[in-house]
Amino acid sequence: MGEHDRPLPRADVVLRGRGTTARLRAGDLLLEGGGVRRRIPLGAVERVEAGGPRGATLVLTLTSDDSHPQTYEVHSGSPPAVRAFAAAVAEAMPVRDADERRGDGSRLVGVEPLPDEPKLLDRFPRGLLIGAGVWLLVLAVILVRAEDKERDGVLWMVAPLLSLPGAMAVRALWTGIRDALVLPRRGITVVGRLVDTEVDSEGYPSTYVYEFTGVDGGVHLHRGSFGGEESIEITYDPGRPARSRVHGHAAASAVWTFFCVVLGVPMFVAGAAMTLVPLLDLLPRF
Repeated sequence: MGEHDRPLPRADVVLRGRGTTARLRAGDLLLEGGGVRRRIPLGAVERVEAGGPRGATLVLTLTSDDSHPQTYEVHSGSPPAVRAFAAAVAEAMPVRDADERRGDGSRLVGVEPLPDEPKLLDRFPRGLLIGAGVWLLVLAVILVRAEDKERDGVLWMVAPLLSLPGAMAVRALWTGIRDALVLPRRGITVVGRLVDTEVDSEGYPSTYVYEFTGVDGGVHLHRGSFGGEESIEITYDPGRPARSRVHGHAAASAVWTFFCVVLGVPMFVAGAAMTLVPLLDLLPRF
């Protein structure tokens, strides 16, 4: 077989549905949703097809020894995504004779809890809404009570453009310094495997999600900007598994730290100063 005759490898397709994500991994079909992961061996799958309106629902039917097989559905907004995932599953399924005896596939389905997300991700949307509400409230007060409404209003509106990115950079810098001091003393290093890659609006990888098993048997996630390898060494704090870092990206980490110090810290200081000016101007008015 010549070089141009080799079959092209099939893409590693992931189907993201409404509340459920379907993945193919190591001969198993994983359905993740509702706080649990269902691990379905491909040998337990009778057929997979696109169904529902517009073919936007993945319908998975398990093998059965009677006329009432177990089915699972993943509802998606993208019919092409459903068709691509169904094709990938069908290609990976074992070949069976039509008259081959079928067992009860539902007995082979394993159910396990999904690893906990870092708590910061759970708090972020609520904190963002509260912060936006407070910011709008103070802006209204400035426009009503401030002596120099135009100056203070402009400073208050421009300040977040500097302070928010600066605060993110300062927090990242603090986290990096803390982890560099704490993890070498009480961290444990394990091997994690890549389970997801989040992309930005332009389609470039922005966050790598690794899954790792701690020494206590618990399954945890590490999310970060560094990674890309299928497996990577991760050092984590057994007391707080969400505190972890990957190895092998020292140069990129050093560049990131440099920019946090050179750009992030001055932006945060400037934004904080622009925030304080209107607030100090308001104090005598109350």
